[in-house]
Amino acid sequence: MTQPAPVQAIAGTEKIDPTAPIRDFQKKASNWWKDTSGKLGEEWLPRIGHPVTWKQALGSFSLLPLVMGLRSLASYLSTYCLTWVSARVIRDMRDAMD
Repeated sequence: MTQPAPVQAIAGTEKIDPTAPIRDFQKKASNWWKDTSGKLGEEWLPRIGHPVTWKQALGSFSLLPLVMGLRSLASYLSTYCLTWVSARVIRDMRDAMD
C-alpha cells in the first residue's frame, strides 16, 4: 500500500486557500455588523456623559426583556428538538424490533 504524495511534492500545482471564501464572508459580515450596530447603538442605547433621549430610555429598558426572551426561545427550541429526536429514535428502535 502506497501513501499519497504530500501537497508540496506535487509539481505544477498551486496551493489554493480553501478558507478564502469563509474569510471574505467574515469580513463582509463583520463590516455589516459594525455599520448596523453602530447606528442602532447610537440611536437606541444611552451613552455615558450624554443626555438620554426617550428612544435611549426605551431601548435600555427593553434590552433585558429582549435578551431574556431570546434566551427562553433558545431553551424552548432546544427542548423541543431534543424531544423530537428522541421520539424518532424510539420509533426507529421499535420498528427495528418488529
